This record gives sequence, structure tokens and C-alpha cells, in this order.
Amino acid sequence: MPTGRTTIHVLWGLSVRRIDDRSCEFTNLVRSRTTDEFKAFLDRQGIPFDVFRAQRQPMSIAHNQGETHSLRPASSALRWGTESR
Repeated sequence: MPTGRTTIHVLWGLSVRRIDDRSCEFTNLVRSRTTDEFKAFLDRQGIPFDVFRAQRQPMSIAHNQGETHSLRPASSALRWGTESR
């Protein structure tokens, strides 16, 4: 049953590092941290933060991997980024 909405702080960083003429390394870094509102949200439901964090982390990792698996190979992304110049 839904219990409402809340907020968290999320920092999402994407970067690409050229390796050579045909390849590059893509880094997708997602960091989140709690807000006072979110802590109160968990408290109202009787959920300790450490329990939430332990259960949420595997789901966050799976979500991130699911979103990035369909990216083109790095060499294609590098070509695509330079072809329009």
C-alpha cells in the first residue's frame, strides 16, 4: 500500500574517458543521501534507516544496471559524438 511521497538528494554523474581511437570508458555514478523529510517518512513507518539502506542498495544497483545495459558499445558512442562535428 502506498504511503505517500518524499524526497532524497541524488547526485548523478556521467563521464566518458577516451581510451583510444576506437574505444572509451563510460562511468555512471549515482549517489544519494537522505533528507530530514525522508528520515521522518521512514520513522512514521517504523523503518530503521540502516534496514532501509541494506534492502534498497541491491535494488538500486539492479535498476542502474538495467538502465545502462542497453547503451551502445563505447566505440559507437565515441563515433556518434564526433560525427556531427
